[in-house]
Amino acid sequence: MTQQTLYLFDISYLSTTSYTFNSNDGSQFNHGTDTVTIAGNAASQSIQVEDADAYFDDEQPQTLVNDVTLDGTTYSAGTQIESEYLIELSDGAGNTYYISVISLDNNAWTAHAFAIYGTMPPLDTPLTVVCTYDNVQGQIPYASTLPACFAAGTRIATPGGPVAAEALKPGDLLRRADGGTTTARLVLHQTLELGAQPDQAPVRLRVDALAPGMPENDLVLSPQHRVFVPRLASLVPARALTVLPRIGRLHRLRQIRYVHIVCAEHELLEAEGAICESFWPGPLALATLSPRERAQIRAVMGPAPSPAAPMLRRRPAERALRGGLSAPPMPQDGAPAPPPG
Repeated sequence: MTQQTLYLFDISYLSTTSYTFNSNDGSQFNHGTDTVTIAGNAASQSIQVEDADAYFDDEQPQTLVNDVTLDGTTYSAGTQIESEYLIELSDGAGNTYYISVISLDNNAWTAHAFAIYGTMPPLDTPLTVVCTYDNVQGQIPYASTLPACFAAGTRIATPGGPVAAEALKPGDLLRRADGGTTTARLVLHQTLELGAQPDQAPVRLRVDALAPGMPENDLVLSPQHRVFVPRLASLVPARALTVLPRIGRLHRLRQIRYVHIVCAEHELLEAEGAICESFWPGPLALATLSPRERAQIRAVMGPAPSPAAPMLRRRPAERALRGGLSAPPMPQDGAPAPPPG
């Protein structure tokens, strides 16, 4: 038995045109007609699950490691938790999303929570039910929705010299990659139990992995944190960089402390000599934070910030990096690619 991390949403954040989510197989949905909507204020909580394998499904045993409160009800450590069925959703523009409907306490006919697999769906947007899947054992890895951030200890460039990310405070000046300055408006801290899922492991960039002095010291980032790659003229998620030499995952790490640096605008900062983004408030990142933190970030950055540079999704970035070719910018996590120049 091993401990796995699951990012759990209260079922009250989910609504549907079907009459209910309460089912043990999802057969109540009319495919192609019914819709599912995630509330705009949806926030997940990170929980620990004791499981015999690395897949969250309806096989036994799967139990809570700690007490968990959902919709005002507390479920004690040791309570059974299961993924009853999976919903495949579409936004009508060719994008597909997956939601697992979850029950607790051996109550298969009551939906208590849900988890998201893969890309975070758009919030406050009705998504069409394409299909539902029951009895999906050994195929769905634990949800890997992780924040995009710097590992504690990462030195961030400031006008007065490099400062460890966790030592920064709101109001501190930061040096931008273009030589200008900006201000840290929020500095948020998050300690995560990483579990055994390979996709959660932080990414380490060895010295000079991207170019001489980039980075100038080993740099550790969450898999989603974006790094600016000059030859692609784009921001690339750190996990895509693992196709390059001297960049890989820290698979043996079981716990890590992350730091979010939030500025009034999305910025390109220097971290250990490499160019990295400040916090980007996409739905994937926001879903991992508390409602209070999300409100703080929206107050600082506004409802529609602009990305500091074009963003490449993981797969196109990997192809471009492997082939040594440039690739056209593609939006990621809700970010439109800015026009050239």
